[in-house]
Amino acid sequence: MIFRSQENNKDVVVNTRLRHPLEITDFFHFTVSIPEKFYLSYIDLFFKVDEDPKEGSFNIDIIINEKSTVYMVQHDSLKKDCPLRLSMESRPFVENKIDVLLNVGHTNKPLYLWINSRGPCIVANGDVCREIELERTPLISVVTPVFASDLNFLKETVKSVLDQIYTEWELCIVDDGTNNTELIQYLHSLKNSKIKIKVNRKNRGISEATNIAIGMATGEYVCFLDHDDLLTRDALLEVVTVINRSPSVKFIYSDEDKITGEGELVEPFYKPDWSYNLLLSQNYTCHLSTYSTSILRQLGGVRMGFEGSQDYDLVLRFIEAIDEHEIAHIPRILYHWRRHGQSTASGVMIKPNAHINALRAISDHLKRKNEIGARVTVGRYIGTNHVEYALDRDIPVNIIIPTRDNPIYLKTCCFSILQSTYSNYSVTIVDNGSKKNETKKLLKELCEKPNFMVLSYNKPFNYSAINNYAVKKGFSARLLLFLNDDTEVITKDWMEQLIQHVGRNGVAVAGAKLLYSNGTLQHAGVIIGIGGVAGHSHKRVPDALPGYFSRPHIIHNVSAVTGACMMVDTRVFMEVGGFEERLPKAFNDIDLCLKIRAKGYKIVYNPYACLFHHESVSRGLDNHAEAEFAKAIDFMQKKWDCKNFRDPYYNPNLTLVDENFSYKIG
Repeated sequence: MIFRSQENNKDVVVNTRLRHPLEITDFFHFTVSIPEKFYLSYIDLFFKVDEDPKEGSFNIDIIINEKSTVYMVQHDSLKKDCPLRLSMESRPFVENKIDVLLNVGHTNKPLYLWINSRGPCIVANGDVCREIELERTPLISVVTPVFASDLNFLKETVKSVLDQIYTEWELCIVDDGTNNTELIQYLHSLKNSKIKIKVNRKNRGISEATNIAIGMATGEYVCFLDHDDLLTRDALLEVVTVINRSPSVKFIYSDEDKITGEGELVEPFYKPDWSYNLLLSQNYTCHLSTYSTSILRQLGGVRMGFEGSQDYDLVLRFIEAIDEHEIAHIPRILYHWRRHGQSTASGVMIKPNAHINALRAISDHLKRKNEIGARVTVGRYIGTNHVEYALDRDIPVNIIIPTRDNPIYLKTCCFSILQSTYSNYSVTIVDNGSKKNETKKLLKELCEKPNFMVLSYNKPFNYSAINNYAVKKGFSARLLLFLNDDTEVITKDWMEQLIQHVGRNGVAVAGAKLLYSNGTLQHAGVIIGIGGVAGHSHKRVPDALPGYFSRPHIIHNVSAVTGACMMVDTRVFMEVGGFEERLPKAFNDIDLCLKIRAKGYKIVYNPYACLFHHESVSRGLDNHAEAEFAKAIDFMQKKWDCKNFRDPYYNPNLTLVDENFSYKIG
């Protein structure tokens, strides 16, 4: 079955170079060829207009698919230096051509149509069409519990389902004891075989009402639609397209935005692909979520007692029953979440119990995973969470610090390490040819401290080679912690924050939040593709600001973290061959992370481990004009194709020009 999905609005035909006017005294017909199929919004025609206004009218006949639309145009409506716009309210579907017939009639007043070598000047604007052929057309059950709904909002909600391009759906509505005659009359007026209505005599709560609606569903998949929210016209089509592409998929979620009472679309939330650690930090999957009906029923639907966060509790229970490869993300806004005074879209404090129940849902999930001793607390911002795991404090960590004649910062760095609350660590300092007496004196002092070692590396600077050397010759440990000498620990439990993730949930690398001395962010995870290779998330954004949906301040998965503070499982480090020594200065940390990711391991960014980073104080900033830097870029492009790399923990709708999560333009 073939379905047509409307894409972004654009000028499909553009011919606006005004060369000379063509005089039309009777009839004139021309055909416009269409480069791609689209739904027509309007046509602009360009006429030469004299200073003296003319009286009378003329006709323009637009013929599409052998159907004619006739416009009667008054001569005095033509404006100088302004095209004549013909709006197409019916928005006809245009496959290959548009015929235009101008009829001057009996007014004996000629028209002057601008033309050029390509023909008459014209713009045809509309929504480009994408044809989608589906082998499978499963029934999708849209579940909507209703209680004390705003009737106008509810009507818009229902209309958004009726307007779906994909036709194999049913709408299951359960009114949960609303004492509103007009609303009940409206529900009973919905005479459509695809719409099922159930009215509860008394209020049972949103969870039970939702389960009743799930019980009415006969579709292979269920998606949830709140009683005042809207689906985009292509929402279900996009969902079923994913089902056809990945037949084993069990859980699908999409991007979303919010809609105000005035109908304005705001706050688009472009999400990453599946990120388990992000889900524990915030309920990011939320809308639009589509579930396998059979598994949903096996789990007993939504649980009562988690009102306000029953959807969060559901997704946490649901992912326990499926594999990660059975989860799919649609990087496209398919859901408009209504923002009004009583909606949590306006702020989570509208329903304060919702966040309490969210913490309970996460706590229960951790218990079911047998995470003994794990705890969850409120994150830095309301609506975010901080999960901490029980820690084995016997895990040895080897901190590796390359240095050269940077005594002031090295001393600060080491002193801050000594304030750490974790004690089972050693420090391997690699001196790369220091000359200053002050440096030599400091290194001698550090050598005398318990669990400190100083190695000499008297070869030209190569960050990768230095660290690989330290791993071989330094202290033996289960975990490696690569650290720049120009860092300074802020949070004393920084090692605990990193250790608890490595080796858990498939994680092999953990990175920290790094701040410049002025309190702005230097590192909050790495995004592949920014600037052509990679860039730091939220770089130079003040740490006091929430950033993009609180991302800098919550634990989440990333594709890479900076080597300025990177904890790595030693076994995995050796498995991938350590740092790439052909990258002596730039991108060696990114390459290491991508090698580890290619082996199927995950990487976590944890902002609760926080340090200052006086970036590249000892070696200076990489100069983009340097031949060495250009070589590193070329190496990364050839190996990883970074320009075309789709970072799963970012979103293709976000910019690759800046590091601030702004929206992609064009």
